[in-house]
Amino acid sequence: MGEQSSYILSARRSYFELLVRDPGFVVPSFFDIQGKIVHDLAVGHKLLFSGLASGEDVDLEFEEPEPGQPKTIKDYYRVYSMSGQWKWLISSNIYSRLAYLGEKVKLKIAISRIKISVSGPALRIANGIPTSVL
Repeated sequence: MGEQSSYILSARRSYFELLVRDPGFVVPSFFDIQGKIVHDLAVGHKLLFSGLASGEDVDLEFEEPEPGQPKTIKDYYRVYSMSGQWKWLISSNIYSRLAYLGEKVKLKIAISRIKISVSGPALRIANGIPTSVL
């Protein structure tokens, strides 16, 4: 990128489904990608950018559920986050920071015939159940 810049990027995902080949065994999957870029504009001035994308999926199906229990449960969850900063070192004792932060959350849960879908900046969860968007 240049002498005044640096970056790091990482990505990962689950591979558990390759190890467990039993069709009756439910395997959740996940992924995430993270990155950061730092650029020195001038002496005492830095720009920083970072981002994250993350998600998970679970698909459960019960062959013979107990009465009142769901036959299927499907879970879809995504988080997208980013930030940008300008750091200015005014003197050895004073600095300034201007920052932007953004996040988006998507959550979808389907339990047999019940469906919950939430999308927004943040999610409130009470007793393990999504109740509202903050």
